[in-house]
Amino acid sequence: MASLLPAAPLLGSATSQCRFATQHALPRQPANRNAAGRTAIQRGSLAIRSSVDNSVPDFEAGRAETGAAAADVSRRSVLLAPAAAAAAVALSLGIAATAAPESAQAFGLAGPKEWLKAQKRKSMQFLLNPLSVSSARLAAAKAEFVSSTAQSDLASVQAGVREASLDCLAPGFTPGVELCTFKLILKNAASLLDKNDPAFVLGEEVLLDLIWAFRELHQLLEEAQGSDPPPREYILDSFSNVETGLDSFETTIQAIFDTPV
Repeated sequence: MASLLPAAPLLGSATSQCRFATQHALPRQPANRNAAGRTAIQRGSLAIRSSVDNSVPDFEAGRAETGAAAADVSRRSVLLAPAAAAAAVALSLGIAATAAPESAQAFGLAGPKEWLKAQKRKSMQFLLNPLSVSSARLAAAKAEFVSSTAQSDLASVQAGVREASLDCLAPGFTPGVELCTFKLILKNAASLLDKNDPAFVLGEEVLLDLIWAFRELHQLLEEAQGSDPPPREYILDSFSNVETGLDSFETTIQAIFDTPV
């Protein structure tokens, strides 16, 4: 069979022979086919560029609409911010329309204080009720002492005095827990006063005198059950001191409610 390749020229170098064989073994692509490919690529690029150029105005319009909406929301937030802040401050101060005092001073610093004081004044009788209970128990213990004829009766009298003291004779105490009702009454009544307020200072002094009077009476009744009892007149005078202390304490609490804040 005859060879398809033309006879290679007798060249001196091996490189020339290889180049000759490659040129004749690989057929060349037509020039018009390469030109057609380039034309198709150029047409595709033009189509893509045209699509992008057409979408730019839509994108810019959308961005403009979005910016306008955002600006509108921002302006609306700025306009509504003062109203929201004012509402929050009003709620934090408790100046609601349904609960605010009728006085025009309610929107000042002293207004809410006066309103709270008025509410406390309404609850004054509730605070004074324990004092009435104490006075009634003390009167019952005194009547029992007057009618007693033996030392064995004094234990019951002493128990009545302890009940009248409203837990203010307890020897021990729990840290952070106040048991003495008289102290709680004073603390609640004077909660709007400064600790250096004369009315509060007087209230503390009267309270200490009252507790001391209860302790003295309780101690005398304890001694009266022993081998060397004190005279009964001493015990009756001590009963009177406690009664005076209760009256003074009640008067002081009422004065604290009437003290300006």
